[in-house]
Amino acid sequence: MILTLNGSSQTCGLPWGWMSPQERDTSVGSSFTGTLIVATRCPGLPGWIDGFPDASTTFFAHKSSDSYLTMRVEGTALTVIGVLPAPYRGLNADEAPDIALPITLPWKLKLQPPLAMQAVGRLRPGTGLDEAAAHLSAIWPEVFKSAQTANTAAQLIPNLRAVPLANGFSILRERYRRPLYALVALAGCLLLLAGVNIGGLSLARMLERRETFAVQLALGAGRSRLAVQLLCEAMLIGTAATLLAIPIARWGAQLAAHSLWTGNRPFTQQATPLATTLLTTAFVGVLASVFVAVPGWIALFVQNWDLGARGAGQGAASGQRRGVIAAQIALCFVLAFCAALFTGNLYALRQLPLGYEPGRLQWVRLDSIHRTTFAPTIGYADTLLSQIGRLPGVELAAMSQGGFGTTVEGLDALPVRTDPGANAVNALSDRVSPGFFQTTSIPVQQGRDFTWDDVRNRANVAILNRALADRLFPEGNAVGRTIRLGRSEQMISVVGIAADATPGDPRIQNVPQYYLPLGAIAPPAPALLLRLRTSNVTQAALREVIEPMGRHEVVRVSTMNDEVERFLVRERLITSASLLFAALAGVVSIAGLYATMSQNITRRKREIGIRIAVGATPNMVRALVLTEVCWILLIGLSLGIPAALAGGHAAHSLLSGTSTNSLTLLAVTGVAIAGGAVFVSAWPAQRAACTPVAAALRSE
Repeated sequence: MILTLNGSSQTCGLPWGWMSPQERDTSVGSSFTGTLIVATRCPGLPGWIDGFPDASTTFFAHKSSDSYLTMRVEGTALTVIGVLPAPYRGLNADEAPDIALPITLPWKLKLQPPLAMQAVGRLRPGTGLDEAAAHLSAIWPEVFKSAQTANTAAQLIPNLRAVPLANGFSILRERYRRPLYALVALAGCLLLLAGVNIGGLSLARMLERRETFAVQLALGAGRSRLAVQLLCEAMLIGTAATLLAIPIARWGAQLAAHSLWTGNRPFTQQATPLATTLLTTAFVGVLASVFVAVPGWIALFVQNWDLGARGAGQGAASGQRRGVIAAQIALCFVLAFCAALFTGNLYALRQLPLGYEPGRLQWVRLDSIHRTTFAPTIGYADTLLSQIGRLPGVELAAMSQGGFGTTVEGLDALPVRTDPGANAVNALSDRVSPGFFQTTSIPVQQGRDFTWDDVRNRANVAILNRALADRLFPEGNAVGRTIRLGRSEQMISVVGIAADATPGDPRIQNVPQYYLPLGAIAPPAPALLLRLRTSNVTQAALREVIEPMGRHEVVRVSTMNDEVERFLVRERLITSASLLFAALAGVVSIAGLYATMSQNITRRKREIGIRIAVGATPNMVRALVLTEVCWILLIGLSLGIPAALAGGHAAHSLLSGTSTNSLTLLAVTGVAIAGGAVFVSAWPAQRAACTPVAAALRSE
């Protein structure tokens, strides 16, 4: 956006939004009206805002009209009537506006009107959201029909949904709510696993200090006092871990927030964790440390700690440690199985057919420089594409209104029918330039491609994809037939049939779609598709060709493969996080199993020496150790398989509808965990097989 302040041009490329007087009054509390409101955060403007007296107040405007500042927005002179406080973020939690304009200004100044608007209201005292939603649903059909033609079909009335606005509108919140719930569940399993492992190590350390505890008990210390001592030790560990995790959490939150945002405008949502979030997490971490002390408490009140009973409780302690390791293996199996599910889902999504060849395609998003003027297609689009086609490395160039940017959430279809009485088929639409199908390698299976004569003569022609042609004309031979588009039922002749191609998100498969030639006016924010011969074309080279023509500016340049990956950000996030959790769980479980088996072999050193002395071979000793490991594995997998199936069922809604063989993943995960457990137990088993008999018999 181009801003001119008191004759001095400044550029502010940050968001701006429309604001009705009611919205301004609702969110800020001001009662005056005007033309333009500027937020204090806009870095594209100089420090003139600081010169405003009382600029930190909620709203400010000079009383004398000659002291108002003026500003030009897209060449139109507007008056600055107030300054919003810096914390003001508007209604969109993802993109905070820097400039607020009256909602009627687009039509008054012939600007491009907003594509979508939300109605905002404040509930009366005592009125609940459900009551307000029911009232709106009751009156909405009549309100909608009053703005439409008399013969508007009832089924075409869009749904109206009332939602609370306490936290604003957020695309990220709607898109990542369920994945974040899944990640929290996986993090909870990892926290539980870490607690179990540390609890087992704490129990082992406690048993090594049994003589110290026995002396304390003999001197009169109560078991409750020793329990408090164990709790304090565990809480110190939890507090130290929490303090270490806070800076890592802040860094991770910032990295995740900015990597998840795929919009063209800057991301302005709070990226660092709030103080309440950090405090809640710290409380959970300290609370988990209490769980760490539970195995020690059980051993403290169950076992015999008398000085004379040196061997008492060893068998029970060994059984407790084996139970702890079995629980670790079960939790590790759950995390590994979920990671395998999400990894398989991401792999399946990447294997979905796109219908075009993205490898040699480069994607360029444009935006109108001046929204008050529109570029005629003929003489502009053909010249633009011709000049881009002459750039080094470019083989073909085409323009698309949609530009493969359709998402599953933004799937907006229009009715298409063959005859007035025929059933309508909801289909996606796109306006493309001649050569679009050749550039993207989408084959035109029947008929012909668009020509510049179609654009010049504003011909009512269309190319259908195979899915739409088969539904409208199941008998075949759709070329040369006519279709009716939208509510106006505009008559369009079918000149070609193209193969099916995803309009953006690879999950959108076999969706009916039709293509129209570019209209009389070039799209305000089109996408350019470039088929390359060699390397990518730089953004600077594209700007040198596009922006001097004075119609469009280059917003973003990327490869088509990167654009496809942008639709899979959610899946990549949850897959990466689940793999990380599974790897950490595997490390913790393997370390716990190795420590337990090593301690067990040390404790049974005399027994192993006696077995070897009476004729046991090294292989028999190895089999003795590995048999114990197999029993632990069997118990852990018996607990983990049902839990993993339950977790997979809960995560089914996050798998994007791709087919995954749960039984195969269960088998692969089980074999991997069993193989890792046997591998880490091989060294303790080998050490047991090589135990010196004389030294073992002399040990107590």
